[in-house]
Amino acid sequence: MNAFRGNKDLETVIMEDGVESIGVSAFQGCANLKNVTMSQSLKDIKDQAFYADPNLKQITVPSGVKTVGAYCFSGDTGLTKVIFENGVEELQNRVFEGCTELSQIEIPESIKSIKNAVFTGCINLETINIDSKNQYYVYESGILLPKDKSEIIFISDKVLKQSSTFEIPSGIKYFSTSINNYQNITKLIIPQSLSYINMEGIPSSISSIEVDSNNTNMTVENNCLYSYDKKELLLCFTKEKTVTLSENLEKVGGFSFKSASNIEEVILPESVKSIESQAFQENKNLKTLKIGKNVSYIDPIFKYMNGNGEVIIDEENPYYTIENNILYNKEKTELITVIERIQGDFIVPENIQKIGDRAFHNQQNMTSIQLPTSLKEIGDSFNFCYGLIEIDIPTNVEKIGGLCFANATNLEKIKINKPANSIEGSPWGAIRGTRIIEWQN
Repeated sequence: MNAFRGNKDLETVIMEDGVESIGVSAFQGCANLKNVTMSQSLKDIKDQAFYADPNLKQITVPSGVKTVGAYCFSGDTGLTKVIFENGVEELQNRVFEGCTELSQIEIPESIKSIKNAVFTGCINLETINIDSKNQYYVYESGILLPKDKSEIIFISDKVLKQSSTFEIPSGIKYFSTSINNYQNITKLIIPQSLSYINMEGIPSSISSIEVDSNNTNMTVENNCLYSYDKKELLLCFTKEKTVTLSENLEKVGGFSFKSASNIEEVILPESVKSIESQAFQENKNLKTLKIGKNVSYIDPIFKYMNGNGEVIIDEENPYYTIENNILYNKEKTELITVIERIQGDFIVPENIQKIGDRAFHNQQNMTSIQLPTSLKEIGDSFNFCYGLIEIDIPTNVEKIGGLCFANATNLEKIKINKPANSIEGSPWGAIRGTRIIEWQN
């Protein structure tokens, strides 16, 4: 893990015979790495192994490798050609995400699993050569599909740019391919066969959705796409300032308001029980969001990086309360999330016993935080807190989430007012490892 991570001097890597594994992030961020020759003895390449190596131009993955890990070549903006020798079987999630110059891929007979979003952002990828003996995938008219054509793995840039309407092909059951960056697309046509669509990958420019009349999984009403029974909101695409939602609605889905660009007020029906991740992320014009008494689940990043407007929770709600743009459990013993965008120092109120997962997720401008003596548990709470330099953990804390400080890249000190190793899981995802932890014996 991290063997040569961030090495700016490394230009060429030649692996000797006998090397069997490339570890997690082994060559991540090697800005000048240009040439890699992998040994024939290699058996696996772990996640992010060559992540963000912009000068790597071509790569050949040897036949002994069975699995190429997630994000392995993601962000390699200079990569133009990849050859997989026959024997490679699986490409995990987002292996080539953001490889903007990648133009050619060679898929051998042996490849039998290409996970979701492998080629997201590969805007120049036009040539995908699939061995005629491969039993799992086909590439037709700029679209990569499994042989049964039940889902779409990749759509070329040329196909997506050609029209303001995107029609999901008939027969597709699952649509998870991101077309998010194609703001030219304003209309989406959904076939009878479709049963699932990932709204994260749908462009915010959508203003019209047409669902085949024989589709029994989805329906449209009042500029909203719902599950067929109208219990789940999939996408609100109104361009008005308000919207009337179905009285059957129970679940506000993830990213469901991303296309409601002008929305200023949302009053959720009393039937609503849950609000999912990033439902209101894009809605910078949202002035008022009213949450009813029956909502029992609110994802911590339901309003991710959007501190605008006011969130009002019914006083009769037995699960949640909100004060000063901070969401708590009803008893105010758990801090669930800080909705506002923090600038500088933040003081966690007294009597808080738990800080939940993602409570401070991506609070990039928070430079310090004061934790109360009442605190007993911290979840995976400080991911992507780039501005956090140090943190002082109180005596009563007994548990810290295993990824609590993941991607808090500038964190230099974790001071813990307890005896050494009295809290399990050190260093809890901190990039600089255990050397930045100061136990107070």
